[in-house]
Amino acid sequence: MICGKTNFLSLLASFTVVAPCAPAADPAWKSPFPSDTVPAVTEDGQRVLHRDDFSTDTLGNYWGTSSKTATITEGSLKATRDPDGNGKYKVAVEPFKNAEFNFRFRFHDAPHFWFGTDDLTIKDTVHGGHLFNCIVATDSLTFTDSLSGKYNPQHYPKFLKAKKDKQAKKNKAYPPELLAIEKATTKTVPLTLEQNRWYEIKILLQDDTITVFLDGGKAGSYTSPGFAHPRKDMYRFIMGGTVEIDDILVRALDTAE
Repeated sequence: MICGKTNFLSLLASFTVVAPCAPAADPAWKSPFPSDTVPAVTEDGQRVLHRDDFSTDTLGNYWGTSSKTATITEGSLKATRDPDGNGKYKVAVEPFKNAEFNFRFRFHDAPHFWFGTDDLTIKDTVHGGHLFNCIVATDSLTFTDSLSGKYNPQHYPKFLKAKKDKQAKKNKAYPPELLAIEKATTKTVPLTLEQNRWYEIKILLQDDTITVFLDGGKAGSYTSPGFAHPRKDMYRFIMGGTVEIDDILVRALDTAE
């Protein structure tokens, strides 16, 4: 890794990242963006976009993280959120439209984690290329259609302006117009999850519907037009604290259009 300004021409053309030096004591730490795209493989007739059981003691080049305190311990990723708020983990994969994301997780004094996908080819028009989020919390599961909602180019400037106004005036809510957009592109269902217990999760993205399964049972689903965006090329986590992740398996259900 090169400290300072680094141009990731192969992945994020024209985007320059100022990357601090990684402390030698943090072998899992990498730049905030992956340096390589995971090559897909075919297994039993299905296209596997990414598989990771964290059997090595460092994150590979397919991972990028803003956390400097992430570690791989006893064959699982202990994904952390640093005191300065950095807790992003990203993997660049071959383009797809529909996919299923399987992994195990357990909370370690963390209230939640965010999972989502991006399309880096539209990041200059849609904030970060962010398409959707599934927020898995100890007491709820929330789906957000970012592409149709907050990060839609027609809406995002209004949300930015309202955020600045809210901070200045110490208001507790967005204007009614923006609250209506959030309500129309968000769904929350109740959950009860424990700390320090492993859970198996499957996030199934099929056209305009996302369905989440926990330990084999359906936890919730949501249908929204932004989910059907024809291309995704990255998936990501944002940790609300320390969350352990293991046995990741990402399978494409088709190719990108």
